[in-house]
Amino acid sequence: MNKSFLALLGLGLVVSSAGCLPGNGNGDPWDLDPDHVDVPPPPSGDEPQPADVAPACTGTEVHVIGVYETSSDHDSQKHPIGDGLVRIERAGTHALVLSAYEPTRWKIELVAGARIKSIHLVGMHAQTVMPPHEDITITTDTSEQTLSGACGYSWPYNGEGCDTNRLIELAKNRTGLAVTSFHGCYHASSWTLGKDGSATSDCDDIGLSGRRVRQQLRARAQAGAAARVPPRAQPDAHEAVASMTSPNAIDVEPRPRP
Repeated sequence: MNKSFLALLGLGLVVSSAGCLPGNGNGDPWDLDPDHVDVPPPPSGDEPQPADVAPACTGTEVHVIGVYETSSDHDSQKHPIGDGLVRIERAGTHALVLSAYEPTRWKIELVAGARIKSIHLVGMHAQTVMPPHEDITITTDTSEQTLSGACGYSWPYNGEGCDTNRLIELAKNRTGLAVTSFHGCYHASSWTLGKDGSATSDCDDIGLSGRRVRQQLRARAQAGAAARVPPRAQPDAHEAVASMTSPNAIDVEPRPRP
């Protein structure tokens, strides 16, 4: 399992292990300035919390999960549905923006004290979700379902097609709030948002150029297969004449060789 803070360091959204996350509506929200890496101090005067209950925050935290795929069993002609699981162990109210390029069926699990205000599905292929409780606002923005979508799994945006900047802007527009955290990976299927603001996932990223690497491996395999096929023998002159002068070369008597 890979463990990280709620956002990449490049986002400037490092969090303290106590108190609320930045950008949750308590004061000025943090922006996505890559140079902003200050850690807010924990609030003073708070009573100790039970070990099994995370401190709840007022306001809504916005968490964006971006992935290219949750399943690698796809190609340009085949796009089976993958599964993504998000477990929220952090108490409070959350808005989730779940994004994948490939079709994904999302499932949300909550512990006591955590509640979802809204879920925003974003992607290229179809995205669906099994909400953990009622009274959740759900929106969908995908090229396949609504003719307008986005995807993003790298920060800063790596220029490979899934524009994370567009995804972040869409998250702001759909929630009406600043983004609290972003979690990106090329390939992953399970995430846990911890009580203390840390996050774990099964991210198995073969690099931000993962798609290109896979395309290269595919091309090499195809080239190797082609090299093992013997070249077709060229017809001699009388066979060539026969095939050009008759609709069915089998019925044509070969001309005598000179």
